[in-house]
Amino acid sequence: MTRTAHVDADRYDFHPYFTEFSKYVNGDLTIVNIEMPIDVFDDNRNLSSYPLFNAPYEILDAVRDMGFNLFINANNHTFDKGWDGFVATRANFDRAGVVHTGTAETEDEERFYLREINGITFGVIAYTDSLNGLDYLVPQDKRGFAVNVFSHSLEGAKRIAGDIARCREAGAEFVVVSLHWGVEYVNNPSETQKQIARMLVENGADIIMGNHSHCVQPIEEHTAEDGRTGLIIYSLGNFFADQNDMQVPIRKTQYAMLVSVTVERAESGKPEIINWHYIPTFVYRYADNSSATGVYYALLSSADFLDNEGFFVSASDFARNREAYEHVVDIVGEDHLYAPS
Repeated sequence: MTRTAHVDADRYDFHPYFTEFSKYVNGDLTIVNIEMPIDVFDDNRNLSSYPLFNAPYEILDAVRDMGFNLFINANNHTFDKGWDGFVATRANFDRAGVVHTGTAETEDEERFYLREINGITFGVIAYTDSLNGLDYLVPQDKRGFAVNVFSHSLEGAKRIAGDIARCREAGAEFVVVSLHWGVEYVNNPSETQKQIARMLVENGADIIMGNHSHCVQPIEEHTAEDGRTGLIIYSLGNFFADQNDMQVPIRKTQYAMLVSVTVERAESGKPEIINWHYIPTFVYRYADNSSATGVYYALLSSADFLDNEGFFVSASDFARNREAYEHVVDIVGEDHLYAPS
């Protein structure tokens, strides 16, 4: 089972990491948050990790081929490598053939993304409440539009509500709002986050897709005054990341979920959520002492491996997978838990 992305000095292949999971990324609109600059200096030179990221180009190929077709790049690490790194990352998204939203290089670029799927026009809007104070690295005349940013308050979120209205005026019948927000490493959203999310549903959002906490938070259904039921995912957690080398490792940063939502046009003529489920995930980081590299990864649907101890390098790794599953289910609940056949 040994797998490593490092092919040679400056080439990588991340596809093997996703072998066990790619079958689950199979929707018509599949959205992922890419929280890092990509190959800023070309040819995978000067790669770097926390706190100022620069990831290999090939991660885009692997995530695209896993099945994701819309990339979010509005988050607190957008400006890790300044304006030039920001421009290079967007160019690499284009080079990889992936659609992206949440940022702009010119003021006339649209703040949202529209796509028609099976006769329904979907709109996607991506915002972040932080840039880690790195906007000073961006030319002053571009700071107002380069990234969709909101101040973390009900008042600040009115900017998003305005974009929802404009998105619907442009033709969107169903709106997804990605929010990079809140406090890291906590299992529950703040009261302010709850108020913002519910306000945005009242103002036309159908799904809130939260991230940034690096761990899973609850999912809530909120029925708006107009009768729509919005799905609020406060935080998906880390879909694929490694935070085990933190000064104080936080195990739950390896436990996350994929949320799948079915949308159909109702008898009223309006699109609505018919059903939804979530899949608990586990970023399996394991050691192989027979190799000089030593550390390897696999992204798993944790439920698929609850009874497959033989897949894991050690009994403790097998136990971690169960811990990942139970942690996510404890927070999100069993009502919409995906059951593998």
